[in-house]
Amino acid sequence: MATSFLLLILIALSPFSAFASVSWSIDCGASDSYIDDNLIVWQGDDTLVSAGQSRTVKTTDSLHVTSTLRVFTSGKKNCYVLEGEKGAKLLVRASFFYGNYDGKSSPPSFGLQIDGNDWVKVVTDMETETYIYYELIYVSKGDSISMCLVQTDSSQYPFISALEVRTLESPMYRNFDANQALSLVGRHAFGAVKSIRDKYDRIWGPATLTGTEFTSVESSALSIDTTTVSEDPPEEAVQNAMTTSSSSAESMKWALTGLDSTLSPIYLNLYFSEVSQLDTTDKRSFSIYLGDKLVDKSSTGLSPSYGSVGEVTIYNAMASKNTTIMLTSTSDSTLPPIINALELFQVINYTAYSTATTSNSPGTSSGGGSGSTPSPTSSDTETPTSTDDEAAPSSGKKKSNLPVILGAGIPGVLLLVAFVVVLVAMQQKRQRAAMAAATQAGGGNGQGAAYNNNYNGKMMMGATVGQETINEFKVNVNEDQPTNQEDPNNQLQYGSPAPLLNETRQ
Repeated sequence: MATSFLLLILIALSPFSAFASVSWSIDCGASDSYIDDNLIVWQGDDTLVSAGQSRTVKTTDSLHVTSTLRVFTSGKKNCYVLEGEKGAKLLVRASFFYGNYDGKSSPPSFGLQIDGNDWVKVVTDMETETYIYYELIYVSKGDSISMCLVQTDSSQYPFISALEVRTLESPMYRNFDANQALSLVGRHAFGAVKSIRDKYDRIWGPATLTGTEFTSVESSALSIDTTTVSEDPPEEAVQNAMTTSSSSAESMKWALTGLDSTLSPIYLNLYFSEVSQLDTTDKRSFSIYLGDKLVDKSSTGLSPSYGSVGEVTIYNAMASKNTTIMLTSTSDSTLPPIINALELFQVINYTAYSTATTSNSPGTSSGGGSGSTPSPTSSDTETPTSTDDEAAPSSGKKKSNLPVILGAGIPGVLLLVAFVVVLVAMQQKRQRAAMAAATQAGGGNGQGAAYNNNYNGKMMMGATVGQETINEFKVNVNEDQPTNQEDPNNQLQYGSPAPLLNETRQ
């Protein structure tokens, strides 16, 4: 009974239990469950995998999730198979903290796959204050999801510190194909001083634009409505903005240094919110350029709204680390451009689907998970052939202990229900008021990198009042691509600064 009672409490406390149909927070190498400072319920992975060994990591801070890891010393490929939902839009994040756990001072590199498709090459390092994470937005192809670690060097062993999966709402990130995925390069809150974790468990890292020509400004709005755009950024991420140091400056320009040196397809979200209540003599309007290409087609420019958020999404575009993005004031603007937040992704094409044929998972735990093998979702999918050293999982779910509670008597049940209802109400209040609370040491602070996109779109929402008020502006770039490959002086800096895709802890 005590175990089931604790389970219900953990579920009720989970920030994502109120809306997420798929929610996993796995502390790899751990065997216990706990709640971190963000009220996220973490579970160990000993019931989810039969392969690998748990190792303890000496860490210099109190971040629980980095204190253990699971290393795989046998098999070319080892996988976690987790229960999912076919067609669900998911955020998948895998985290790695080497911490010299083996005493060899030799951080490994290895491959990461999702549902049989190559995702990214993981490159770990000797950093003791930062951990690396990789994040993907992905449409689930079946009723389960596999995340596999692939050995690429026989002298190096793959490991993982944490694995997280969250469900996103269907209107979010809707301008990519179901056979594609968005691999995070950077998600930044300009002018913020702490990392921000929102109600979807997205991590918005603090970012600044370096150079004396840039400065950070804080919004005077008492509240900012972020529900006006599909991606629903947290209010904390748009409370500050970067602008020019001089009010007479006409443009802001920087490079998307998080990308590779070669052109690759990207997906870019830019967020804007006016920081001041402008009087009749003031006007802030600007145009957006990717490289030397004009993004918006408005002849009067785009103007952020005070007290709400506008979003410009650029997709079907190509960019590299040398591509620049520029915000340029229109001729009648009296104020310089601003930008509040940014998300940059690299687009990956996925054609195959495979889960259990590449898994060493034995089954599930009470948080969900399945060892069953889904069929390909359509006739044009292709299931990769598994290798001899890949172990197939067995299926089976852990039996629920809830009947034990129900047999404990009506008074006990009523007391339990009342307790759970109060916890859920408290959590929902927290979501409404501050689900995007700044990440603390116990919950993990994160950061990624940054990108760029380009042009040819129409106003999806919003109104025209002298100039285009930014609400949602979707830009589909099919043919015109950025040609500006100069080496600019201005570059995005992340946090303190920290290496790209690293998490700076506070």
